[in-house]
Amino acid sequence: MSAPPFGFVFALCQPACQKWLKQEMAERHPELRFAYNRPGLVTFKAQTPLATSFRCEAAFARHWGFSLGLARTALEVKALASALPFARLVVQVCSPPLPEASSEVPARSAAELEAELVEACGPTVEARQPRPGEWVLDVIVGPARPEEAAGPDEAAWLVGVHRHESGRSPHAGGPLAVPASEASPSRAYSKIEEAIAWQTLPLLPGQRALELGAAPGGAVLALLERGLDVVALDPGLLDPSVVARAFELGRALTHLDKPAGALVAADLPEPVDWLLADMNLAPQVAVRAVERAVGLTRKSLRGAVITLKMNDARAVSAIGSLLQRLAALKLGQPRAIQLPSNRSEIAVVLAGARR
Repeated sequence: MSAPPFGFVFALCQPACQKWLKQEMAERHPELRFAYNRPGLVTFKAQTPLATSFRCEAAFARHWGFSLGLARTALEVKALASALPFARLVVQVCSPPLPEASSEVPARSAAELEAELVEACGPTVEARQPRPGEWVLDVIVGPARPEEAAGPDEAAWLVGVHRHESGRSPHAGGPLAVPASEASPSRAYSKIEEAIAWQTLPLLPGQRALELGAAPGGAVLALLERGLDVVALDPGLLDPSVVARAFELGRALTHLDKPAGALVAADLPEPVDWLLADMNLAPQVAVRAVERAVGLTRKSLRGAVITLKMNDARAVSAIGSLLQRLAALKLGQPRAIQLPSNRSEIAVVLAGARR
């Protein structure tokens, strides 16, 4: 049975980047208009009802779905869910991403609330990770502060629904945040681990990765610990602890002390299976460096993970054209998202076209 048309879309995002999400949605989805926001959560109203074939193209939307309305109790959630023509639903509870300096914690665990919702809604609702094709009931809880201290509707839960499909995270609220490694010299460790988990990338022991913009070595460390050999390109130095870790693990680590524009085929051992790029450059310049590196490694390359800096409105407006350029590399359809460890950045994953 098909779903009815929907009138609203919700999106979760980094609170500091809500203005970029609104800009991106206005440019890539002119059929939607901004409706409402609170930290980490933004909703948009459709000018005409949306069919289930609608796909949100905003990279700054960590997670999105169709908004059904607000609820304050499990029975109110049940009433909203009952209006959907689906025989079964998977329920997932999450909180919007918190501001970086926030110390708020959920008043109740997601597992507790999911259990209450399953009990209220009956056997047609399950709490688990969804499988492709299944419909998911999203329950997004408000802040943990008392209701009287919250703004209008902040104490209510936003209830939505989305269809799980390949390429979407099965975790409630989108990609999981990966705890920072105490041994890592930078948050790049968490960024690559989040990207791997988000798209279930098959980075395997014995493969080789080339990283553009590798210093001080956070992502290099993550790759080494996964059993990969690494070619790290950066005029900056790698942290000595990363070099020592490569020796301890018996992995090959080659540091190329040069900028990405100076990379030549003779610098690279064969094969290179994975390309990473996390450079402090304008996104157009970073994509040009990726295009050059793909040209040198195309014969063996399985995929790429690219971090693009989004520091101004012009960069946000260029996301669509940048993804078109990356799609032309034929490494797979680009998937772009702002991962939990990204700040004013988005991650782009290319994989799946060759092997």
